[in-house]
Amino acid sequence: AEALIALGLSTSKRGAYANPLAKPYRGILKSFAPGAVAAE
Repeated sequence: AEALIALGLSTSKRGAYANPLAKPYRGILKSFAPGAVAAE
């Protein structure tokens, strides 16, 4: 923590982690992808 202060940096005020990058769903799990259209 002292090194961050010495560099003039601080920890995040909004949250500790960034959102993960989007990852394509392939194969048998493709239908579980966020925003996937349900097969009829």
